[in-house]
Formats: sequence, structure tokens, C-alpha cells
Amino acid sequence: MKRPTGPEGSAPCDCHAHIFGPASRYPLDAGADYRPAEASVDDYRSMLDRLGLAHCVLVQPSIYGTDNRCLIDALRTLGDRARGVAVIAPDIAEQELLELHMAGVRGIRLNTAANNGTDLDALEPLTERIRPLGWHIQVLLTDDTLVQSSRRLERLGCDVVVDHFALLDPRSFQASTGFRKLLDLLSGGHAWVKLSAPYLQGATTIGDFRAFSGLAQALSSARPDRLLWATDWPHPAFRGEHLDDRELLDLLVEWIPDPSTRRLILEDNPQALYKFIQT
Repeated sequence: MKRPTGPEGSAPCDCHAHIFGPASRYPLDAGADYRPAEASVDDYRSMLDRLGLAHCVLVQPSIYGTDNRCLIDALRTLGDRARGVAVIAPDIAEQELLELHMAGVRGIRLNTAANNGTDLDALEPLTERIRPLGWHIQVLLTDDTLVQSSRRLERLGCDVVVDHFALLDPRSFQASTGFRKLLDLLSGGHAWVKLSAPYLQGATTIGDFRAFSGLAQALSSARPDRLLWATDWPHPAFRGEHLDDRELLDLLVEWIPDPSTRRLILEDNPQALYKFIQT
């Protein structure tokens, strides 16, 4: 299947990936709940080049807690090609925030699914810290947590990025209160959702991933200008035998059949949110 590509000069983006290791330089947080294999910035850059992806967003993995050194070093290596999403504490020093911004960070992450993730109690205090920088908040929420926190997310007054299909079940999302709350968030104009990591709902093959077409198209019908796509490289939660990122990019053709909408998702939407420097 032909990969989705834009015209000459286009700049497709992978909106969610992680760099791991080396462990000797970047030790795991004491509360880390998994131990991934090393995944270097050079390996990731090779994958981007192979798929023709011009830009990327590196996300601080939960295993490093609020120690963003691995993220910052990777961002500096990739330069203007990359943006970052960090994990911070509410009492972070102003100078450290500015250093993160200079390195390319444009948002913070609250991962409520991780044992050492940031709790939603920090949502409003963190928002006040990042508001002057114009950053967004990225959240990984279960269906129930999305329902419970949707009003709070609406009131934040900043962009909110919901990770990984909002962890919705592709077989029953239409009957889900979480799906309706997600549509409400998207309609408000300050929320985004990533089409990524279907294996977090138990999918183990590309065939399983195709079951997400209905959910992807329902989200696209509602707010195509608020969708993002990502590989979640190097796929730390994948439990199948093999996963080729080229197949993930090909799969987007099935999830989103319309070429103009795919261009929105791959290029225009990431540019609007992350504001990459165009070269």
C-alpha cells in the first residue's frame, strides 16, 4: 500500500515518540514500572528518515519521572526538527522552565496510568506555571477518568492533548460516555487527540489495528483539524511479535481515506500546535 505523502516541500510529523537510555547516563526513576530496551536518538532519526517524516515530538517517558535530561539532550541533537513534551513538578524553578522551552519543549504530560505519573490534583497548579509560555497539557486518561475530569479540562483555558485514542474501545466507543465527552472537548476548540498506540487496547497485530478505523473516522468527522498521528516509537507497550512503523503510516490511509484530511493530520495540525520552525 502506498504511504500517505504530501506534495513536494511537505512536512509530515510523528507526534509521539520516546528516547530510552543509555541507562548509565539516564537512570530510571525509583517508581518506574517498566524497563525498556535502549532506543537511541540516532535509531529514531533513522526511522524518521526512512518514513519521510520531517518533524517529530518527543515525549518524556514515565520511567524518568521529572528528570528530563534524556529528553533535552535528544531535542538538542534533533534541533529544529523536534519539539518536546516534558514532565514537571508544580514547584519547578522558573529558570528550569525557561531552559526546557529553549530546548524545544512546548507542553507537559500527565500520565495517570503510570505508577509514578503526575496526579490530576496537579492539573490546575501546573497549568498556571506553563500558561506564560503558551504550552499545552497532554493527558493519558482512562474512559472513566476522562468523564470525571472533562469539565476541569474545559476550564483550563489552554490546549489539552488527549493521548492514544483516549484509550477508547474501538468496538464499543459509540456507546461510551467517554467518547461523548471527548467530542465535547474537541468541539470547544482547545482539545486535540492522538491517533496512536492501538495496542494499549490489547491489539497485537496490524489486522487488530484495522478495527480502529471506525473510531478514527468518527473523530475525523467531528474535528479533523484537531487530530494528530503518532508512531509511539519504540512501542514500549506493544506485546505482539513485530511492529513496522512503515505499516503504521500505511494504516493511516485506511483509518483516514481522504487525502486532504490526512494532510491536516500529518502536517497542518502538528504545525498549528507545536509551531515547528519551517526550513
